Formats: sequence, C-alpha cells, structure tokens
Amino acid sequence: MKRLIFVICALFVLCACTSSQVNTNVSIDEKAPVLFYYGLTEDGVFVNNTTGADTDDYRLDFFDFQNQKTYPFCTRSNCHHNSKDCQAYQMAHFENGTLFTVAAYKDYLYLIYEMSGDNGFDNVGFFIARCGMDGENIEKLFERKGGIQIPNYAYIYKDKIIYSYNTLSVTSMGGSTSTVGVLEMYDLDTKQITNIVNQDLQENRMNLFLGAKDDLIYFIDCDMTTMKKPVYSFDLKTQNKELVDENCPTDRSTLYQGHLYYADEENNKIISYDILTHEKKNEAELLEQEGTLYLSTKGGLVNLRYVSDQETYTYIYDVGNEEYILEKSSDWIDLDTKFNDGYIGTKNNIIGIFSDDLEFIPFVEIVT
Repeated sequence: MKRLIFVICALFVLCACTSSQVNTNVSIDEKAPVLFYYGLTEDGVFVNNTTGADTDDYRLDFFDFQNQKTYPFCTRSNCHHNSKDCQAYQMAHFENGTLFTVAAYKDYLYLIYEMSGDNGFDNVGFFIARCGMDGENIEKLFERKGGIQIPNYAYIYKDKIIYSYNTLSVTSMGGSTSTVGVLEMYDLDTKQITNIVNQDLQENRMNLFLGAKDDLIYFIDCDMTTMKKPVYSFDLKTQNKELVDENCPTDRSTLYQGHLYYADEENNKIISYDILTHEKKNEAELLEQEGTLYLSTKGGLVNLRYVSDQETYTYIYDVGNEEYILEKSSDWIDLDTKFNDGYIGTKNNIIGIFSDDLEFIPFVEIVT
C-alpha cells in the first residue's frame, strides 16, 4: 500500500544506543486532543523513520529535545540497528502490520499499523496497538479490515481514540468506484467502539476533525458531490450528535480558541470564523498574492503557500501573537504546533523542530 506523508526518511545507523539515552516523559497538556502523527512528549518525539540499512524498511526512532539528536528506539545492548533483530525495527512490524503513525498519551505509546491484503484487495485494513513507554508489553486494541479500509487520521482525547478511515469499493481491475468515510470512537476504559458517522449513509463523503472542547468534539462531514461542509458536534458522554453549522466556509483549518481561519483572497484578508455563532472577523491582511494559494491552519498557525510557474513561497501568520512569523520564504515550510519556545513542523517535506526564529533541526539525523 502506498505510504502517506507520515513516513519520514532517515540515515543509516552504525552503532548501538542504550536505554539511558531515551527519556520519554509524557507529561504534556492533556486538555488538547493528541494527534497520531508523531509521538510528542516533554522529553522528545517518537517518529516513524525508514532505516536506510539493509532492512530497507521502517523503524521507530526518538528525537531527544535535550541534546537535539535522534536515536533508534532500542534498549538492547550491542545492537547496531541495521537488522530485523533491532527492537526499533520490531516496533515498526507487529504481528501482520507495518507501522503507519504513532502517538504518546499518558503512560502509553499508541501505534497505528497498516495491514496488506490477503489476495490483492481483500482484508486491506489497519489496527491500533499500545505499549509501555519502554516499548514493552505491546498489545493490539482493535482492528478494522474487510475489503479495503484505509486509515485517515486519529486523535486521543479524554481516554477516547477518535479515528477516521475510508472504505473503498473497487472493480476487478483495481479501480475505485466509491469512497465511504467512517468516523468512530474507541473507549480506552470500556474497550467499546462507538460509530459517530454512519457508514451506510456516507458514500462519496469524507469527515475532517476540527477540534474539541470540554466533552464535545467537532468535525466536518463533507459531501464530495455537493461540496457542502456541515459541522457537527459529538458529545463524548451522551453520544449525541448535533448540527452546529450547515456549511462551513473552510475545511483547511483546525479549531484555535473556538475559531477556524481561512483566506479571503478577493478582499486580501485572513478571516476568523466562529463555528457556533457563525461570526466572521478580519484577522489580518494578506501580504501578497502571486500564484495559486494553498492554505492550512493548525494550532493558530496559518500556513500560506503560493505556487506559480515561476516560484513557490510561504508565509506563516501566528494568530496568537497577531503577526507574520515568516514572509515570502522559498522553503516549503508548514508548521503544525507550538511547543516550548519553538514549533514542530516540516521543511521541504522533512519533519523536525523549529526554534522561535525558525532555525530548523530535522528528526532524521541519527546518532548512536
């Protein structure tokens, strides 16, 4: 199966590391939903890397904030991390799955694994597992398979895993005939699965997670035929779903302080939008418009990328500080979240950490 953007390239590793090199304290803000993408802790970040070694496959690595180095997540002595005997490699290959993405929550590491089909397009699916922060005692929590089930995104919030996947119908030649977007919730306490978006009613639709507050999560249930983007809330306690907005103006933003952010190119404005009151406000001026604009907003960071035949450049506006923190950079920079005194994001499709002045350190410089 084709890998998605969560996969990150890494370098060949020659020597062993010890368990003392990897600290994985997870005491981060648990009020916000935790995204399955990289496993963010106070001490560092878990990432799914390629080995570049003779295994030519995926491996779980850990970027240490203190020394700003990346290590294979392996506690075995005398391991050179270049074979299938390495714990970091084995963490990326559990049962019949290959590691897709990872999240750190409370005292556990959560991992999504993809499963290849038995016979072409049969039983393509995924499962979610968890283990201790030392990588031991890994267990499968649940799986989704049958036909083609492709994981889309997942979050952990208030001891619930909220996850989305697409169910594809295919022809005998492998062409897709329809896409069904499914949104479900797995309760870590009761181990029960709850359907949030009814699979039977979701042909040619997709859902997008916006954010959460108190016991409510918010998501868009997008009709791919009409392109309408209604916003719903879902109560984690009562399991009631309510329509809060019939047609949201953007599907390129997550919630930040109750608002979504998008670009009004006609009036050269960045707009804030309250999904509950539907009020729109001018947030900032668009500094320049040359080429086609691609926008994504995460954690109050508005990433604006202009693409033309001549050049591609990036602006980034920080809603919290009410200022542009990047102007007309030729680098392909996309910031995901603020953390400590900097940011986590990608530069030219390589994930890493940025300082407050956007100096970049990738998560791919492996040490031993």
